[in-house]
Amino acid sequence: MKFRHLVLILPHFLFYQSGQADPVISLFIRPYPQAHATTQKIKKVGKIARHTIEGIADYQIPAGIFSTYAGYLNISDLDGQIVFPRKHAKPVIQLIITTRITPILMFEKTVHHWELVPGVPAQMYTFEQTFNEGTKTFYWDVYPAQLPEDNIIPLSALIIFAKPRYFYVPTGITITDDSPNFILPTIYARKGIKITNNALYVFNLSHFFGQVYYRYKKQSKRYEILVHD
Repeated sequence: MKFRHLVLILPHFLFYQSGQADPVISLFIRPYPQAHATTQKIKKVGKIARHTIEGIADYQIPAGIFSTYAGYLNISDLDGQIVFPRKHAKPVIQLIITTRITPILMFEKTVHHWELVPGVPAQMYTFEQTFNEGTKTFYWDVYPAQLPEDNIIPLSALIIFAKPRYFYVPTGITITDDSPNFILPTIYARKGIKITNNALYVFNLSHFFGQVYYRYKKQSKRYEILVHD
């Protein structure tokens, strides 16, 4: 019960909730299709009804999966959706799936950047939006990407806290609309994600996330912007 209570409390002070005027990045996580495995299981007579009942009981939307982007934390909702405010202009975003990341501090509680943890499994994909002049359509091109050799996570990366083996990211082209919002192609989660373990890990990182405030200091011929938390 304590673990569930923890997960319910976190959104009140950590998570981004989109406003109507904010351009956003939206990503849906769906359950991984089990069509082939199901076909093999129900070949024998008498297994169809049993599998149908078990399938209804076992169907779960991938809710409660933690992720971070541009200093924000979020969690997939009951529809499997993750939403972040869009904080970079270029229509390219990296998706990284891993269970651990390391903050590299500039000052106390001020993170300069994040790095992947050596030896911890991670996978990265690039989502690049392109316009096709011939068909006059926009589309997302998704392809696997090499992890950074220096382990530094790109600022435009969206990180999902999970083992990479539990996710299937379809590669190739997906048609999209010309919009300030980045509606990314759907990805799929397999069974086995340790949501409670990931929640406890994210909770330990929570003090590195928070609202950034700006102060303006007047100089002789200009204003200086000071960032503080």
